[in-house]
Amino acid sequence: MKKCNSCGAFLNDDVAFCPKCGTNVEGLSPEPAEKKDFGDFISGLTEKFGKYMGDNHTYEFDQSDIEPNKTISALSYLGILFFLPLVVCPGSKFGRFHANQSLVLFIVSVLISLLVGALNFVWTIPVLGILLGVLLSLISTVLSIGTAALFFYGLVNTLNGRALELPVIGKITLLK
Repeated sequence: MKKCNSCGAFLNDDVAFCPKCGTNVEGLSPEPAEKKDFGDFISGLTEKFGKYMGDNHTYEFDQSDIEPNKTISALSYLGILFFLPLVVCPGSKFGRFHANQSLVLFIVSVLISLLVGALNFVWTIPVLGILLGVLLSLISTVLSIGTAALFFYGLVNTLNGRALELPVIGKITLLK
């Protein structure tokens, strides 16, 4: 497997041009197989499930912006701390990207919590309420696990210096 020098996308060995950015990758040698970390695993998932995953924006940011701001940007994924990169490093485009991603995720998680809380009245309906209540409990558990997975995904990618959109909700832009 090759890795594009321009955008960092992982490519099949037989491709001549990167499908993401169009760079000629014909002369690149494959990446060494033993050099794999969790970030590479995440990138591999991004390739396999690309239509559900967001785009890779890492190549849009300068390394001098990423390195000093990735820890603060990672902290933004811890719930209400989404604003932290906007305050601590206001000029960082990398920080703003992750502040937006974490804000969207925070809003989605709050909406899910409010919806589940609002639907708790279902338990008061005799017989049918028990069945619906169990179903809603299962759905809320799946949504909670999914939200936690997105928090973890954003946190790990940020700490690895990557700017990958969150799956499913990553295209939403609230902060420009």
